[in-house]
Amino acid sequence: MIALHLSHLGFLKPIARGDTPLLRVGRAILKSEGGGRVFTTSLVNVPEVELLPNTKKAVALDVGVEKLLVTSDTEYFPNAGPYEKALLQLRKMHRDLSRKTSL
Repeated sequence: MIALHLSHLGFLKPIARGDTPLLRVGRAILKSEGGGRVFTTSLVNVPEVELLPNTKKAVALDVGVEKLLVTSDTEYFPNAGPYEKALLQLRKMHRDLSRKTSL
């Protein structure tokens, strides 16, 4: 387990979300809020990445209502909005059905 030493506070055991590389944290800014909760913003040192060769192609992205995203290669990603709305309606109908009493 990694423990960070903070001046005036002592040692702190960080909880990492996702794939945060704790060993590469260069600077951390802490913000204390009510209830004893402390939030942090971290600056992470990332090694140099290898650049891909230049293909002289441009990529355009269009965000829309009917289709969530359309690329310049005519690849599209559907909008999840109608699916989410239908899922909420299904949950409500299922909840109403489970509370219904038979005659």
